[in-house]
Amino acid sequence: MEITGNYGMTTMKGEHDSGNVKFQLNKMKNYLLPVNIAMPGKWELKFIINNKGKEIFRGKILFEA
Repeated sequence: MEITGNYGMTTMKGEHDSGNVKFQLNKMKNYLLPVNIAMPGKWELKFIINNKGKEIFRGKILFEA
């Protein structure tokens, strides 16, 4: 599977956006995406899960730092 995502501040679109980033597998086979929090506020992480080139899930997570 392949997971890609992007994150940014919901109140400052375009200012701290990550752009599209591929999640990486660690030694324990967990998918990881380092998120750099530039400042306190409301953030959004959007992600897409693909299996064999076909999109099987799309989601987002809202959080506050």
